[in-house]
Amino acid sequence: MTRPRGTLSIRLIVALASACITAGAVLLVGMVSQNKMRSVLTSEIETRLILGAQHLALISSAELLNDTPALTLQPIIRNLREQHPEIGVIVVIDRAGMIQGHSDIRALDTHYDPPTELEMRTIGSEGTLGHCVIRGREMLMATAPVKGPTGDVIGSIQIGIYRNYIDDIIAASNLQNFMITALCLGLGVLITTVLMTELLRPVGDLKRGLARIGQGELDTRIEVKSRTDLGVLAEAVNDMAGRLQESRDRMIERDEALQEAHEQLTAHVHDLQIEIVQKLKAQEALRLSEEKLMQSQKMEAIGQLAGGVAHDFNNILMSISGFASLILRKTEGDEKLHRYASEIGKSCDRAAALIKKLMAFSRKQVLAPRIIDLNQITSGMLEMLQPLIGKRIQVEFRGHPELKRVKADPGEIEQVIMNLVVNARDAMPEGGRILIETENRPAAGPDSPALGWVLLRVSDTGTGIDERTMKRIFEPFFTTKDHGKGTGLGLATVFGIVNQSGGEISVESKLGRGTTFTILFPGVADDRAETRPEKVPAGKQGSGETILLLEDEPQVREFITLVLTNAGYTVLAAGNGREGVEVARTSPNIHLLLSDVMMPEMNGPEAYRNIVDVIPGIRVLFMSGYSGGFHLAQEIDKDVQLLQKPFLPEQLLELVRQELDLRRAA
Repeated sequence: MTRPRGTLSIRLIVALASACITAGAVLLVGMVSQNKMRSVLTSEIETRLILGAQHLALISSAELLNDTPALTLQPIIRNLREQHPEIGVIVVIDRAGMIQGHSDIRALDTHYDPPTELEMRTIGSEGTLGHCVIRGREMLMATAPVKGPTGDVIGSIQIGIYRNYIDDIIAASNLQNFMITALCLGLGVLITTVLMTELLRPVGDLKRGLARIGQGELDTRIEVKSRTDLGVLAEAVNDMAGRLQESRDRMIERDEALQEAHEQLTAHVHDLQIEIVQKLKAQEALRLSEEKLMQSQKMEAIGQLAGGVAHDFNNILMSISGFASLILRKTEGDEKLHRYASEIGKSCDRAAALIKKLMAFSRKQVLAPRIIDLNQITSGMLEMLQPLIGKRIQVEFRGHPELKRVKADPGEIEQVIMNLVVNARDAMPEGGRILIETENRPAAGPDSPALGWVLLRVSDTGTGIDERTMKRIFEPFFTTKDHGKGTGLGLATVFGIVNQSGGEISVESKLGRGTTFTILFPGVADDRAETRPEKVPAGKQGSGETILLLEDEPQVREFITLVLTNAGYTVLAAGNGREGVEVARTSPNIHLLLSDVMMPEMNGPEAYRNIVDVIPGIRVLFMSGYSGGFHLAQEIDKDVQLLQKPFLPEQLLELVRQELDLRRAA
């Protein structure tokens, strides 16, 4: 049977036309896909490259601040190249243009020579990206600035990959596109043939499978039941899809590796930031400690100087004021001489008050601490404080109902409260409010007293203290008052008394909102305050009693001897404690020991302990204006009287008579 003329030609033309149309469409799709994939791959590589440069810039920020940045940068660069072999060049440059890190270690510590730039564009505000030539090879180079902690640029990072690496990736992509195009072309021919031979269903299955593969479902498998080449083609497509899937999986794994590296870099940068902050905090804490130590040493040096000067001046002042008081007695009939002596006495009183403040600041005054109740002392002063501060200032006291006791000199504690209240008054010229509070504070830390602290707080609503003044607030002779209105010793005296009593003092202030002084004294276990025995009423004249006088200053010794002798006492005088002990051994009929505290060879408390062995039960009256660094109560295990220098004859005679009468009553 012969085929009709022209039938084969028509079928052939139709087949060729279908094949051409299919091939043209496939080639067009391939070209479009190729250009799109090239653009996507190039954009993705550029993005990863600039991100890598920025992350490395974050890491290098801390390293460039070190003295030897290359020691820490080189391991980072080496690890980065091992993880990403496609990277051709990594360069870390400091602000001086010197190379501090390089993928080629031979380039370290050399001046950076920029490569020839073919094309360069800025990526945001954090770097540039472009093409350049290095050693005759074209590279895609990303540059990112390295910024310091304050945001200033301290260097730059450059990371580059060779252009042929990008071309290889694109070539591989083109090869895949070409394979797809070729397969589609062959598939088009087969479709045409199958259509001509009524194989529409297998072709439809194949078409649907290819559509799914084109949509990215690379796990799709095309099942074509055919003994022709159509089945083989379907297997080839399945094999191609499997390879594409493997390639995509590798790309996903690479993306995951890059993401992990990014996370590690971010974590490392975060750790570096924390470390830098910790170092800065440690440096600031060290600076504050050094300032505090220097201030403490300065205050200690000033205190030593003030104490020494005050001690020497106190003895001189004692002689002047003592003999001036004797002149007053002898010149009652001579008005002119009497007035001169009176003015000398007044000047001595003012000088004595100044010396007492210096002693308190230098912590060299002699304290006679007793167990006291701060509530009782403070409440007892309120009636005296109100006239002192005026009617425009209100004073309020809030005492803790179960306040612990403290061991301190009650007279000195009154001085502390007085100075703080006066200081608060001066800060409120237009009036205001002063609040005095007491409370118990538990022990906090190994250095705290076992029974905790007793707090005394004095607050005001005054003008406040600026930061510059706060640093010098406890310095002696430092004052912000006008000339002639203050000595600058008020708060210095408070500081000395508190420290000598084993306490601590701190101050808080805000300009325009007032100031708060907080004092902490160690609490003691005694639940009742100590009281001295009631004074025995007595006159001031002696009845021939023998008094052993220990005083190392000749003029002071002469003055006291004269006062006691004129009052009817027998005086045995010695220049130091050792001489006094010898006098006591040869003259056991001594009724009272009158002793200075600080003397050469043997001090007063030590001499008293030796004399008690010779004359048991002897009464003692100490006198001093200088402690030499010890507490009287700690030196002698009993409650003793202390006469502060300088003193008047009346004060001396009153205490001497009192001690002798207490001895007689005992």
